[in-house]
Amino acid sequence: MEPKKTVKIASRERNIVEVERFVQDIFDYYRIEKDFFGNIIIATTEAFMNAVVHGNKNNSSKFVTLYYEYNVQNLIIEVTDEGEGFSEDMLENPTISDETKSGLFLINMLTDNVVFHDNEPMISMSFKVNCIHIKEYQRREKLLNLFFNKVSIKIENE
Repeated sequence: MEPKKTVKIASRERNIVEVERFVQDIFDYYRIEKDFFGNIIIATTEAFMNAVVHGNKNNSSKFVTLYYEYNVQNLIIEVTDEGEGFSEDMLENPTISDETKSGLFLINMLTDNVVFHDNEPMISMSFKVNCIHIKEYQRREKLLNLFFNKVSIKIENE
């Protein structure tokens, strides 16, 4: 079954396990190469934690929403909180903690493309995951099974 495209998670640090499950479900369903997992899980959990701590200010009555889009070459994950929003210009602000800056730096380094939506509480992260799309994989798997069944029947009949 295809994973949910959107997941709404209560804004609590301990709910990071739901973020990990969200990413794992995407990897399992689309059979994305595990080599990409580390960057994606770290960037996504970091974005979630920033949303909880800095966006929603640890207010457990608020939520963080994760959304993904997948195609043959890219996985895009968006993380949205209920805060006031963020601008890249804020990185130059001396009142922003080094911890926050290091988290955003880490996200920037682990993604192939990252967009901080100006004054919106959303970050979009794009990862190049060049692998076989699930439908193509299933088509090939079916053809291989048909082929090997025919070969097996032919050998048995000889």
